[in-house]
Amino acid sequence: MKRRIALWCILLIAAGATIAACNNGVGAAGIDGTGSPMPNNPIAPDPPTPTTPAASNVIAYGTVTAFGSIWVNGVEYETSQATFTINGQPGDQSDLDVGDVVLVVATADSEGQAGIAQRVVFNSLLEGPISAIDADRYSFTALGQTVEITQSTVFDEVFPQQSLAGLRVGDVVEVSGFRAANEVIKATRVDAKEFGRREFETTGTVADLDSVARRFRISGLVVDFGAAMIEAFPGGAITQGDVVRARGSSLRADGSFVATSVELVPAVSGNAGDQVELEGYITSGVPLCVGGCGPSIPSMSFSVERVSVQTTPTTVYEGGSVYNLWYGIKVEVEGALRADRVLIASKVRFSYVDPIQITAQVDSVDATSGSLTTLGITVRTDALTRIADQSGARIQPFSLANLVVGDYVSIRGIEFPADSGELLASAIERHDPVAEIELQGYFQSATWPTAPWRCCTTPPMPWLATVQILGVTVVTKEDTSYGAVDGATLWFDIGPGVLVRARGVLIGDRRIEASYVSYGDTK
Repeated sequence: MKRRIALWCILLIAAGATIAACNNGVGAAGIDGTGSPMPNNPIAPDPPTPTTPAASNVIAYGTVTAFGSIWVNGVEYETSQATFTINGQPGDQSDLDVGDVVLVVATADSEGQAGIAQRVVFNSLLEGPISAIDADRYSFTALGQTVEITQSTVFDEVFPQQSLAGLRVGDVVEVSGFRAANEVIKATRVDAKEFGRREFETTGTVADLDSVARRFRISGLVVDFGAAMIEAFPGGAITQGDVVRARGSSLRADGSFVATSVELVPAVSGNAGDQVELEGYITSGVPLCVGGCGPSIPSMSFSVERVSVQTTPTTVYEGGSVYNLWYGIKVEVEGALRADRVLIASKVRFSYVDPIQITAQVDSVDATSGSLTTLGITVRTDALTRIADQSGARIQPFSLANLVVGDYVSIRGIEFPADSGELLASAIERHDPVAEIELQGYFQSATWPTAPWRCCTTPPMPWLATVQILGVTVVTKEDTSYGAVDGATLWFDIGPGVLVRARGVLIGDRRIEASYVSYGDTK
């Protein structure tokens, strides 16, 4: 469990980039060319430290995927010269964990590549007690905020099973992540806070402001600011649509939050020409040639973390195209700030759910080539692969070089190249040993013994099916369970390309005896 300490504000003026905001409860900020408040993830200011403007500044905002130095958005940043700010207080790299959303302000290295970090800033997005858990929707509620768990969410090791199943109502949690277009928090990391902690906070957009009753709403939380210290607001007044951070320690019986302080979360600005790497959800999007684009849309204007982004005909897309840029999609954008602070995108990468999932033991590791094998499947990594140690050893920094044959790992990714039987991993996590292994992949084929069913058109006992998934043989048996699926018709309802999930024990080379099987778009 990492250290999280009290609120202060810092002013970050680094390498010609001015980054201003208060930071006691949210992730690091993006860049806003309009000067309007950010909806979440700002940076808090500290005493100004002017520096000589550099010719090439880099501002990266995104999820920590690995350590060595620090990897954010698939880029490694050298941190030996960096200062770390953790929830408004001086810290160091050991205070960070994989899954934390951070902002890195860096300068180019000697080869002109992003790499020399000046500052690394982390701010949690929410701290408070869990009031409800919805296992069916993979979410929980804390301080009136809906927090969704995704495939990429990392859990503190103190939670049993390191998943939503390990959370309990009343647990006090710290959440790092992104606000989606519907104000739901998409968690990238969930940490446990000290038992009995009574200082809570959350950040979001002011709605239903009542200046007379001195109340407003942040998503599902009513905030009473009647006795609160009002900080950093021009003219000293909160206005509708402001993005604020509310802090306090008292929740009334009606669920309203008594704030001791409310701070304006200001926008973040960079200079023209600054390079930006930004991760987040599209909160608006509109083609720049509605109704007259012909066979292609030359450019698109949209917002990510209240950063104004514009594509051009030369923008490179990974995992999609310009037609996939729309409300609610998660993306990573790279580009340069224009003089009006609009981010001109040179590259847009789409973030989708990883269909392939494996929990099994490591067969072999080749750290030099960045690959491993498990269940006989070759798993490759790239600069965007998140690698973490979620075992009791909790080694940090952690990389493929720390893995040994026999370690249990959980892997998510895609089959790449297509139909190759090999996996490109988006995440690799080492875990403590588990009783059963799991494999989720695309159905290839199913077979049954010829006897005693020679007289029948379909076999009456589907538990005797032998199924191929990613070249791994899954054998069902009489007591295999099928979840909500009717096992008698399971293998006749699906065909190649349907996602199948199997859990069981390894009974031979690339052969699993399944205790559980399901199919469809499972999480």
